[in-house]
Amino acid sequence: MVRTIAFAVCLCGIAVSEAANASEHLGRGSYGEALEWYFNAAEAGNAQAQFLLGLKYETGTDVPRDLGEAANWFEKAARQGNTEAQFKFATLLEHGRGRNADPIAAAQWYERAAREGFAPAQYNLAVLRINGASTDEERIAGLVWLIKARENGMEPAVKFLTRLEALWPSELIATARQRAADEG
Repeated sequence: MVRTIAFAVCLCGIAVSEAANASEHLGRGSYGEALEWYFNAAEAGNAQAQFLLGLKYETGTDVPRDLGEAANWFEKAARQGNTEAQFKFATLLEHGRGRNADPIAAAQWYERAAREGFAPAQYNLAVLRINGASTDEERIAGLVWLIKARENGMEPAVKFLTRLEALWPSELIATARQRAADEG
């Protein structure tokens, strides 16, 4: 019963006709047929279904765990503008899970989601940029994303920024704050 409810909740972003068909099968206890409708929606190009299918493969829920397949579905949804998929795909790329590690591509995908205001992507992008920074300009760019993540409620961003404020020159922090404010 819990599994059926959870699956029905996941269908919320799928096209109405696909969700209705899947829900009809769930109501009759035909979970396998509902999963088939779910796959069909993803194959038909529904970004939300692709994202949710990526989650299933990432966790091994209802399908065998396969990070390569998860990355494929996340990428499809990400290319259609699904912010959560952009973040998940970037995370896999950053850590070399399901694909070869590619920190440059990871940063690009994080930035797409970060520009949409997705705080976890803002935070991860900030960490990538700060850890890879070799100039003050690069540090400031990372700090700007860290400030935005903090403004969007990311608790780790609050803690990280507090540590950096104690370690880095105040002019650097002030410049980053001004840029973050200017960017809105």
